[in-house]
Amino acid sequence: MKHNEQEIKAMVKKAYSAATPDVLESVLSDCKKLKGRVTPMKKKNYLKSIIAAAAAVVFVLAGIIGFGTYQKANKVVSTVALDVNPGIEITVNAKEKVLNVKAMNDDAKKVIGDMNFKGSDLDVAVNALIGSMLRCGYLSEITNSILVSVDSSDAAQGEALQKRIAAEIEAILNQNGGGSVLSQTVSHDAELEKLAAEYGITLGKAKLIQQITSASPLYTFESLVSLSINDLNLLMNSGNLNVGGIDRSGTPASGAYIGEEEAKRIAFEHAGVAESEITGYECEMDYEHGRMVYDIEFSGSDSANGGYIEYDYHIDAENGEILKYDFEHDDDHHATPAPGSEYITSEEAIAFALERAGLARSQVTNLKAEFETEHGVALYEVEFDANGYEYEIKVNAADGSILKFDRDYDDDHNHGGHHENPTAAPTQAPSESYIGEERAKQIAFDRAGVSASQVKNLKVKLDTDDGRAIYEVEFDANGYEYDVDVDAVNGNVVDFDKDAIDDDDDEPKPTSAPAGDYIGTERAKQIAFNRAGVSASRVRNLKVKLDTDDGRAIYEVEFDANGYEYEVDVDAVNGNVVDFDKDAIDDDDDEPKPTPAPAGDYIGVERAKQIAFNRAGISASQAAELEVELDREDGRIVYTVEFKAGGYEYDVEIDALTGEILDYDVERD
Repeated sequence: MKHNEQEIKAMVKKAYSAATPDVLESVLSDCKKLKGRVTPMKKKNYLKSIIAAAAAVVFVLAGIIGFGTYQKANKVVSTVALDVNPGIEITVNAKEKVLNVKAMNDDAKKVIGDMNFKGSDLDVAVNALIGSMLRCGYLSEITNSILVSVDSSDAAQGEALQKRIAAEIEAILNQNGGGSVLSQTVSHDAELEKLAAEYGITLGKAKLIQQITSASPLYTFESLVSLSINDLNLLMNSGNLNVGGIDRSGTPASGAYIGEEEAKRIAFEHAGVAESEITGYECEMDYEHGRMVYDIEFSGSDSANGGYIEYDYHIDAENGEILKYDFEHDDDHHATPAPGSEYITSEEAIAFALERAGLARSQVTNLKAEFETEHGVALYEVEFDANGYEYEIKVNAADGSILKFDRDYDDDHNHGGHHENPTAAPTQAPSESYIGEERAKQIAFDRAGVSASQVKNLKVKLDTDDGRAIYEVEFDANGYEYDVDVDAVNGNVVDFDKDAIDDDDDEPKPTSAPAGDYIGTERAKQIAFNRAGVSASRVRNLKVKLDTDDGRAIYEVEFDANGYEYEVDVDAVNGNVVDFDKDAIDDDDDEPKPTPAPAGDYIGVERAKQIAFNRAGISASQAAELEVELDREDGRIVYTVEFKAGGYEYDVEIDALTGEILDYDVERD
C-alpha cells in the first residue's frame, strides 16, 4: 500500500485544527451626568440590599447551570474501538467530541504518539489515527484489515455511527491501495468484559473472537487472542465461518503468506501426484500450535494397488514447511481385483473371516465384503452381525491372513443389555511368531526415511490394537516426532504419524523476557494446580521446567494426581495457561489394577450419548453416523461415542461409572 507522506501528514494535522471564537468586545455603560441636580441621601437604602441578594441568586443559578453543562459535556455516550493489531478505544460525548483516546497495547501507543485529541471531533480523530496506522505500516498491502466496534447508550445511534465510521475508513483505505473493514455494534456483557480485561483487548475484539470460537469448535478463545484482525479475517474467509452481526467489506490481504497455489504445489509434489490426477481438492487456512497453516486435502489414484488414496497436508503458511501429512485409502472408492490376479476372491476372504470369528455362515447377518487398499496393502474388509455383536475383519488379499479383528457390542440389537465382559483380552499369535523389537524398529525407521543414527528419544512397546499384536515405535528425528505402529506378526505398518516438533532442542532458543519479569516457579505451580482442580497435597511426580514455546517463555508443569497425568504450560510473564493436557495414567505395575464395576453401575448408553452431545453443543437430532462402544481404556471402563454433526467428526470418551469426559476430539469431516 503506497502512501503519500504529505497526505498522511495533512490527516494527522487535521486533528489539531479547530476554529477559535472571536473575543467579544467589552460593553461600556454610558452614564449621563445630571448637571445642576443634587440627589439627596436617604438614611436606609433598601434598593442596594435587594440588588445584592439578586446578584447572589444569579451567581448560584449560574453555578448550577455551569455544573450541569460540564457534566453533559463530559458524559460518555459512545465508545468507538479501532482494532488492527494496535487496539485503540475512543470515548465521545453526545456531540461526538472526543473525551479520551486509550491505547490497549504498545503498538497503539506508537500510533497515538503525542497527539492530544481531547475536545476534537470524532471524525477528525479517526482520520488522524488511520493516517498514523498507514504511516507506521500497521495497515499495508500485507495486512489491510481493521475492525470497528461501537458501544453506545442509544442502540439506533450506535448502529448509525458504526456504519458512518466504517464508510469513512473504507474510503481512506481505498485511496491508499484498498483494504477490508469489519464493523459491529457491541453492548455490555459481563463475560465479554471479563475476557477483554483478562487479555488486555478491546470489547470489540473479544466479541469477534467469541463469535469465531462459537462458529468453529477447532479454536479456543485463548489461542486466537494474539492474532491480528487480518489473520482472524483470513480464518473467517477461508473456513466460510457463519459469524453473525459483522458487516464486512473488501478482501483480507494474504501477502504475508506463501499463498494457496504454492502450498498446493508443495503438497502435490511431496505426494508424487499430478494436479490432473486429483479429485476432491479442498484448502482452508487454519491456525494450529501458534502458526497459520494451509490445511490441504485431496484424493489421488493408487497406481500400485488400484483405487484411491486420501491425502491430508498441513503446510506452514509463512515458510512452506510440511508440518504434518497423512494418507489412507479412500473408502468412498472401492476397487475390484482384476480377474486372474494373485489376490484371493471375496468368498475366500469371507471364509477366512468366519473362521477367525469361530462362526458358520448361517449364523451371521448383514454380511458384506469390500476390496480396498490401506497404506499400500490390498485387503478385504468383511463386516457382519452375529449373536448380538458387530464384526469388522480385515483380511490380507494376498494370503488370507487376518490384519484386523474387531468385535463390538451391538447396542441397537441388545437395547442396552450386557452379555459379556467388554474387556476380555483379544486372541493373539504366540509370542515366538513375532518379528521382534529390532525388526520393528528398522521397519519404522525405513517408513520414516531416517537412519538409526538420526533417531533420539526412542520408545518401543508391544501392545494390542483391535485384537492384533503391534509394536508401537515412537521417536524424534530431524525436527519431527514419529509414531509408527508395526504389526508384530507380519511387519506391516498399521499406522504412521509425523508431526513437527514445536520447540526442537537443536534449534536456537528465542530470546525471552528478563527473568525478573517472570512469575516464578511457585506461582506457576499454583496456577497449574488451580487449572487442574487439585490441591498441592494430592500431587506427586512433580516436574517444573522453564522453557520457550513459539517464541515465548513458559513454565512446563507436569505432575500426577487422582489417577491422571497432567501437563500444563504457563506463560512465564503473565501467568496465562497456554496449554493444558490431562490423560488417565496407564496401568502401573506398582499400583493395584482397578476392578471393573458390575454392569448395573454403569451410566448406560443413553446417558453417555447425552453427555457427549452436551459437550459438543448439539442435540441428538443433529448427530449422524452415531456409534457407541463400551470398552476398557487405561484400566477403566469407558463409553466411546463417535458421531458427525455440522461438518465435524466427534470422538468422546466417557467414564462408564462417573460420566466424566476423559477425552474429547473434534476434526473437520
